[in-house]
Amino acid sequence: MKIAALISGEPRFCEEFDIQLSSLTVEYPIDWFFLIWQKNDKIHHTGYDIVAPFWKNVEYNSAYQKIEQYLPHNHKIINLTVENKDNYSINFTPKHKSKETNPDYVWLKFNGFYHVNQIRKKYLESYDLIIMTRPDISIEPKLNFDEIKDILDKHPNSIMTPKRDSGGWLGKYINDNFIIAKPEQMDIFCDHIHYIPKFQEENFLFHPETMLAEFSHRKNLNVIRHNIDYQLRALGTNVGRDNYISKFGRWA
Repeated sequence: MKIAALISGEPRFCEEFDIQLSSLTVEYPIDWFFLIWQKNDKIHHTGYDIVAPFWKNVEYNSAYQKIEQYLPHNHKIINLTVENKDNYSINFTPKHKSKETNPDYVWLKFNGFYHVNQIRKKYLESYDLIIMTRPDISIEPKLNFDEIKDILDKHPNSIMTPKRDSGGWLGKYINDNFIIAKPEQMDIFCDHIHYIPKFQEENFLFHPETMLAEFSHRKNLNVIRHNIDYQLRALGTNVGRDNYISKFGRWA
């Protein structure tokens, strides 16, 4: 079985990623594709220290070496792209957004999904499963990819997410932090950014999970909420009510 894993956006590497890597260490090798922003001194979450000093201003060679050093022995970097996030700045004002939504961050996030998947497709490799993940979540225990593939084979127009932490409004929910799909379904999911003009025409709520859940529904993508034990930024330190410091460990 061939598996690809994709990471995009802010390089929020921390100790949770070590746990995730341990859970992805199985008999099947994993090819990694990274699209990360070059400058990360200002982040979306005010009061959150979630990008380690090493990753504030990314230098390609040192970043490649650090990631390669800590990947499991049967994992390899196929592509690392370091990009200026200003190239993906939002060029419109959403008509109707939720109070907590930062449009710039959402636009960067969706661009990251789309473009890292496009990079993966350029290599013309045939993969059985594609993972869209991020470096500040833990996954336990080890994933059974044979079981996951069997489920997705039996439900061909589906994507798989953890059961918990689904976000959204209007009765439309999805967890977009960790997604497993077959290549065709991942292509559909990552193409969501091109559907945003349609949502704007409809005055649909500009909120990331709400839009992704509605888009998946319109594209007949079934969302399978699987029993994946997942934690987002659980090992760091809460400082007061609205501040959080990640535990960077060896990724600092």
